[in-house]
Amino acid sequence: MSKILIYDDNAELLECLQLCLETYDFEVKATGDRKHFNWILETFEPDVLLIDVNLGGEDGRVICRMLRDDEKYADLPIVLFSSSSDKLRDYQEYGADDVLEKPFEVKDITPRLTAAIEKRKERIRN
Repeated sequence: MSKILIYDDNAELLECLQLCLETYDFEVKATGDRKHFNWILETFEPDVLLIDVNLGGEDGRVICRMLRDDEKYADLPIVLFSSSSDKLRDYQEYGADDVLEKPFEVKDITPRLTAAIEKRKERIRN
């Protein structure tokens, strides 16, 4: 069972994503708080991160770049999501593995998350 950490400031979307992804046999933790995100990241040890780009006062792309620059999280798969296709266009420059544009269907998320996990595992092996 893969573990997913979701970071978004929309509580309703977090709850929906968590419940839906759990039905696909993912273990899911979700938060809208940066301190809580950092704590979960350390203690939960997720297999993949799903981070919103628009986090109120923060930019999920910047968080992604900071994680990529941290040796501990350099190989952790990260998928960014946003309702703004413009903000997702340059996702690779921030180190993200993939993107999802809102609105999306949960059934479309699971293969993308699994692919991001597999892609990172393959890079580590090579």
